[in-house]
Amino acid sequence: MIPKVFREVIDLGDGRTISLETGKLAKQAHGSVVVQMGKAMLLCTVVSNYKQSPVDFLP
Repeated sequence: MIPKVFREVIDLGDGRTISLETGKLAKQAHGSVVVQMGKAMLLCTVVSNYKQSPVDFLP
C-alpha cells in the first residue's frame, strides 16, 4: 500500500516558506506532522489511549 502524503507550503511573503507534511513519518503514531522552515525541521507526533484511565495524570 502506498502511503498517502499530504503537503502544504506556506509562503510568508519575505522569501521564507514553511512546509507542513503528514503521512510520511511515524506511521505507528495516531497523528504526525513534519514542519520545516529553512534548515530547521520538527517532527510532532500524537498518541492517545482509547480507554479512559481511572487515574488522573499530573506531570
